[in-house]
Amino acid sequence: NSVTRSNIELSFRTFNKEGLLLLVKQRMGSKGDFLSISIVGGHVEVRYDLGSGPSVLVSSSAVTLGYWHKLVFRRYHQDGMLQIDKSDPVQGKARGRNKSLNIRGSTYIGGHPYMNRTGDMAGTYKGLQGCVRDLKIRRKSIGLVEGVEPLVEAAAGVVSCSSHLCSEGY
Repeated sequence: NSVTRSNIELSFRTFNKEGLLLLVKQRMGSKGDFLSISIVGGHVEVRYDLGSGPSVLVSSSAVTLGYWHKLVFRRYHQDGMLQIDKSDPVQGKARGRNKSLNIRGSTYIGGHPYMNRTGDMAGTYKGLQGCVRDLKIRRKSIGLVEGVEPLVEAAAGVVSCSSHLCSEGY
């Protein structure tokens, strides 16, 4: 059941120590359940709130700018697990007794139209300067190309990774 379990895998590379990778939330505003994955201070942070306050998992080591990294996040009820590349998994537990992540609406990859309102959830007010590929949610591969993948409703400011200005020298 997608309410009691989360399973997200993706590969990313970032050219900045701050940036949103993924955000999904219960409501349009900043209240309610949410799950975010961000780069904060060079580390990957996963934040999830099942209704009793956020749990924060932080990768044990910083990511290397400009290099590809594999991220795996799994959650069952309150228990979460984050693994970056082949490092030891980081584990955490959501507060309270709630076991369900109640979310509706869109999943945002790499940014949000109102980053100034979602920074508290994501731990950063910046969108990703980098690349995301091999996205899997609940073990289903999600293509990130607008017009090709029916699940992609809209894309803004997205370019192919090889043509990104920051990829020079990496």
